[in-house]
Formats: sequence, structure tokens, C-alpha cells
Amino acid sequence: MRAPALCTVLPSSALLAKQSATAAPRRGAVLVALYEEGTRPENALEFVKASLGAPTAAEAAAREAEARVLREQLTAAHAELEGLRAKLAGLGVFVQPAES
Repeated sequence: MRAPALCTVLPSSALLAKQSATAAPRRGAVLVALYEEGTRPENALEFVKASLGAPTAAEAAAREAEARVLREQLTAAHAELEGLRAKLAGLGVFVQPAES
């Protein structure tokens, strides 16, 4: 009877190069890439994040700013909608509120 394997074989950097840029890396592939990196990155966590496709700090800040603007626009649109509903109610027109 064979003894169970104590470790798994991870893909080599040549195999990683063949993978599609949009394909999710296989488990452990990022760690192999980190190990095989010629020069050690200053921050291993940032290297792993970048390898997995996480947004950079600048991209995350831009997305937060965009989300903030969109929330403000949504709030303004809701206020305008309520104002228009009030006008219609003043004219005697019943408007059923939309479900949230």
C-alpha cells in the first residue's frame, strides 16, 4: 500500500505563462509565482493581490469616489421623485409607489 502524498505538485512558471490572463489562477499557482519571482517584491501580500486581479489602491479609491457620486445622484433622484409625487397628489392624481 502506498503512503499518501504529503504535498501537492504545483504548476511551474511555464505553465502559468500559458494560462489565459482572465482565467482564475489555480490554487497555489500564485505562491509558486511568488517563489519563482527573480526579485522579491517588497510586499508579498500586494504581489498576491495583484496576481489574483485585485484592484490597486488607486483603482479602489476611484471606485469609492464613483460609488459616492452615484449614491448622491440616487438620493437626488429619489428627492425629485417624491417632489413629483407630491405635485401629482396635489392635482388629485393617485400614483402607486414603486416597490423598493
